[in-house]
Amino acid sequence: MTASLALTPASSGCLSLFILAILASAYLIFRLFRTQLRALNSQLLYVTGFCLSTALFAGLAFVEVSFLASPRFIAVALQPVVVALLVALWIQFVTTAADDRSPPLQRERSIVAVASLIYLGLEGALALQALWRTASAGVLRPGWLELIPLVGLLWVLLRLMQMRQGQVYTPAERLQVLVLALLALVVGLRLAFAWDLLALPVYYVLVTYALMLCLLFAVIASLTIFREPTSLTVTLSASLLVIIMSILTLWAWFVAPNNVEQYLQNPDDLNIRFFLHDQLWPMTIATVLVNLGLIVALPLLFAMIIIRSLRALLAGMQQWNLGQINTEITVHLNNEIGSLAGEINRLDHERNYLIKQMEERINVGTIALVRASEKYRDLFEFESDANFVVRSSDGKILEANGAAAVLYGFSQDELKQMRNVDLSAEPEATHQRTTDVRPSKEIVRIPLRWHRRRDGTVFPVEITARFIEWDGEMVHIVSIRDITERHKIQAELERLATTDALTGVYNRRYFFEHGNRLFLRAKAGDPGGAIFMLDLDYFKLVNDTYGHAVGDLVICEFARRIRANLRPGDILARYGGEEFIVLMMIPDQKDIPQLAERLLQTVSSSPFVFEDAVISVTASLGIALFHPDFVSFDQQVDLADDALYQAKEAGRNCWRMAAFPDV
Repeated sequence: MTASLALTPASSGCLSLFILAILASAYLIFRLFRTQLRALNSQLLYVTGFCLSTALFAGLAFVEVSFLASPRFIAVALQPVVVALLVALWIQFVTTAADDRSPPLQRERSIVAVASLIYLGLEGALALQALWRTASAGVLRPGWLELIPLVGLLWVLLRLMQMRQGQVYTPAERLQVLVLALLALVVGLRLAFAWDLLALPVYYVLVTYALMLCLLFAVIASLTIFREPTSLTVTLSASLLVIIMSILTLWAWFVAPNNVEQYLQNPDDLNIRFFLHDQLWPMTIATVLVNLGLIVALPLLFAMIIIRSLRALLAGMQQWNLGQINTEITVHLNNEIGSLAGEINRLDHERNYLIKQMEERINVGTIALVRASEKYRDLFEFESDANFVVRSSDGKILEANGAAAVLYGFSQDELKQMRNVDLSAEPEATHQRTTDVRPSKEIVRIPLRWHRRRDGTVFPVEITARFIEWDGEMVHIVSIRDITERHKIQAELERLATTDALTGVYNRRYFFEHGNRLFLRAKAGDPGGAIFMLDLDYFKLVNDTYGHAVGDLVICEFARRIRANLRPGDILARYGGEEFIVLMMIPDQKDIPQLAERLLQTVSSSPFVFEDAVISVTASLGIALFHPDFVSFDQQVDLADDALYQAKEAGRNCWRMAAFPDV
C-alpha cells in the first residue's frame, strides 16, 4: 500500500502542538543567541532540547494519525524513543536546578541520568528492531515498558517534594514540578491506551492538552534563568494561544460527528478515512492559518492594549524616582491600570504639596538656626571629648575643637587640612562607614575603632556620630573619646577569664567553648580535628617528695615544653591538676605518630631542674580524632580520656589512639 495522507480529527491537535513546540523552540534559541556564551548553562540547553523533542513527538504523532502504510509504522516505532528523550531532558533540567540547595540530589541525579540513558538506549534498540522488521511481524514493543518512565517520573517527583518539605516553593519551582506531573500523565495515558483502557479521542485530546501545558509551563519556568527581563507580552500571548489551540483541537472532533463515529468504529476503513479527510482538510488548513495569525496578532494586540500603558506607567515611575516634580502619567484605559495611574498622579500632587510646605518650614528654621549658631559653637568648642564636623562625601574635616587638637597632637588649623582617614588606623573601614550612611535622626555609635596620633601611636577610641545637612552639604558630627584605659581593663578581664592562673595556658572553660565551635565545623564537613590529652606520670609522688611548691613548678615547666612544640593555631589548656589537653587540626593522620612521640620526648628527654631538685618526669598521652557521628564535643573528650587511661594501663610514658565505638 502506498503512503497516502488521510487526515483524522487528531491531526489538527498534532499540528497545533507541532506549531507551538516549534514556536517555543525558536523563541528559546533566539534568547540563547542573545545571551552571552559565558552565561549559558546546562539548564537552558535541557529546556531547549525538551521543546525540540516535543516538536518531534508532535510531528511523529501527526504522521501516525494522518498517513497510511509505512510512514505511520515508522512514526509508531519512533514515538517511545522521543517520549524517553522528553522525560530524560526534563528530569535533568529539574534536578540540575535543585542541586545547589539539595546536595544529596547530586548523586541521585547522576543515577537518574544513567538510568535514563539506559532506558533511552533500550527504546532505541526496540525501535531499530521494529524498523528492521515489518509491520506484519506483530506487536512492536510490549506496552508495559511505559511503566519504566512513569515510575521514574513519580520517584523524582516524590523526592523533590520530600526534599522541599516545609520550604516555600518559588513560582518557577511550582511550574517545574507541574511539568513533571503532566509528563507522568502523558506516560500514564500512553500506558492506558496501550492496554485499551482509553478511547481514541480521549487519548489524543488529553495527550495534546498535557503537552501544550508542558510547553507553556516549561518555557515560563526557564525564563527565570535569563538575566534580561521577559516582556509580559510573551507570557500573555503564549497562554492565550494555548487556550485557543486547545479549543480548536477539541472542535475538530465535532466537525463531522457521524463520520467521526464511523471512523472510531472502524479506523482502518479506507473509504471512511478518505471521506473524513475531504471534510477535515479545509478545517485543518484554516486551523494552521489561524494559529499562525494568532502568533503575530496576539503580541501586537497585547502590546497595544496593555503593554503600552504599562510602559507609560513605568516611565512615569522612573521619572518620579529621579526626583522630577509634576510628573503626569497619561494612561487612556478605564481599568485597573488606569486606576493605578490615577492613584500615582494623586500621590505625586500630594508629594509636591508636601515639598512646598517643607521648603517653607526650612526657611523659617534657617533663621532660628542662625540665631542658635553662636551658642552651638560654644558647646562644640568647650566639650571635653574630641569633636569634629566631617564632610561625608570625601571625609574632609571642616571643624575641630580644642580637645581634638590635644588628643591627636595636631593644631586645630592642621586638623582642618586633613581627612578623617588620616587620623584612623583603619582607613578603609572609616571611609566605608562615613560615605555609606545617609542623614538620619538616629545616633550612630561605634564602640571600638583604632586611631593614630601625630607621633604614630595607635590607641582605641569610642565614636558617636550623627549625620545631618550642614551649610548645603552632607556632614556628620563626630564625638571621639579615648578609651585606652577601659580597653586595657577589658583585655585583662578577658585574659583572666580564659587562661589558667598558674601556667598561663588556656583554661578548661575556654577549651570547651573553642572546641564546641571546631566540633560543629567538623560535623559540617571540615575534617582533621584531634584531641590530645596528656597527664604527668606519678605526679603524686613528686608532690609527696618535693612538696606542692615544686609540684607547681613542674606543672608550669611541663606546660611550657608542650606549648613550645605546638603550632600557633593549636589550643593548649589545663584540664585539671597535672592533666592538660590539646585541640588541633591535623589534615593528614599520618603525622599523628610523629607528633605524639615528639610531645612525649620533649617531656622525658631531659629532667626538670630547679634550685634544689632535679626531677625526671614522663607523661602519658591519649588521642581521639573527631568523629562526625558523635552528637557532642564532650563525647570526643571522653574518648580521648579513655585513650589516656589505656596508655596508663600500658605502662605509662606512651601514647594510645582511641578506637571509634559504635555510636
